[in-house]
Amino acid sequence: MGTNFYHHTDTSNRCPHCDRYDSGDVTHIGKSSCGWCFALHVTDEIRSLDDWQREWAKGGRIVDEYGAELTPDEMLDRIMNRDGLPFTPSEMPFGYPSEIVAMKRNHAKPGPRNLWRHASRNCVGHGDGTWDLIEGEFL
Repeated sequence: MGTNFYHHTDTSNRCPHCDRYDSGDVTHIGKSSCGWCFALHVTDEIRSLDDWQREWAKGGRIVDEYGAELTPDEMLDRIMNRDGLPFTPSEMPFGYPSEIVAMKRNHAKPGPRNLWRHASRNCVGHGDGTWDLIEGEFL
């Protein structure tokens, strides 16, 4: 389970009834999942965390999938200041016999600060810190 984050570039077309925006003005930033490096969504136009920061500087709103608004500094903190907890054999998720087996089955590898890094084909790079660069669709 994780939380998706979005950048709304045009805040003038919010629906007064449901508080949602026209989907054409929303860009997916990425996904935060417990124990994992932040999955930073990259596209043809946005290829790095620096690119995202330039986008946020243009204005708009950053919100999570539950509607909570974040400042660009708060979003940056979510991406760059992550920590995981080392597993003990009795805490292995979903009954995996070891963390190595759990990582292999979840397309992961060890990352910084006790986090797992993405190792799937959609991962096109790893950030200098606690984020990975992910292309494609997010669930």
